[in-house]
Amino acid sequence: SNFPAKVTVSYGKPISTREIFEANSAAKSINILKGKVSEQLKYLSVYISDDENYEKTLQKLTDTNIDFTKVSNANEIIKNNTFSKKKSPKQNYFKPLFYIIILNSIIPFLLWKKGSKKIDEIEFIDTFRFAISLVTFPFFYSLQAWILSLYFGNTVGLFYFAFSAFLILIYSKLAPTNAKNHVEFN
Repeated sequence: SNFPAKVTVSYGKPISTREIFEANSAAKSINILKGKVSEQLKYLSVYISDDENYEKTLQKLTDTNIDFTKVSNANEIIKNNTFSKKKSPKQNYFKPLFYIIILNSIIPFLLWKKGSKKIDEIEFIDTFRFAISLVTFPFFYSLQAWILSLYFGNTVGLFYFAFSAFLILIYSKLAPTNAKNHVEFN
């Protein structure tokens, strides 16, 4: 849940819902469909089947500094219980750039910080952060670019807008994405 964060979109095999619902009662069809979706999610997401040791297993994965977007690698490690030794997080040499971005985006950043305190479930923090960022940052940069263009001309305003977006692109592509220590989530 830090910026930048990697995201991957995975999808499974199509499920013919029409065939399921035509061949079974509604209640049975729903259970069959849930089972098929659940089975595919075990391969499409990092799947820890051991509920009793879930926290411990997740911490072991985090300690290895694994890339959680490489789902099959993570699932293989869990399945074979082949956790590597604890690795140090990658050094972020681009951290000064992050502070420049925050300074340039102080109002959307403060809105996010205030709004994030109202999110009770950790599963939704990144989703809300993405949605809020998708709306507020371009609006704020556009507003700042417009104000600059009023005083210094359209070229300066356009340059500011493009440069602000470029800084975020550079930081999100070049800064390391370390997993948070799981203990921090409690």
